[in-house]
Amino acid sequence: MTILNEITLPEKYIYLFQLQLRKIFTTINAEKEETAKLYKAKLTELEQKIENLEERYFRKESIITRKMTNLEPQTLILYSRSLQT
Repeated sequence: MTILNEITLPEKYIYLFQLQLRKIFTTINAEKEETAKLYKAKLTELEQKIENLEERYFRKESIITRKMTNLEPQTLILYSRSLQT
């Protein structure tokens, strides 16, 4: 299909048509750049949240490990048995 071959633009409108195409192109690209910036900001925010969660998890795990090492051996045996059932 050669639809564009059938369309002609008078010479006096070519410059205006080019200007309009440039304007459309610039607008579309500006929107894409803004969207990309928003996505990058959201990605940074989510990465920070993940890092915070990991820190909290390992901090709690460390506290539990320290508490477990202070427990009596008999208590540890009972605790480990309760985990197995």
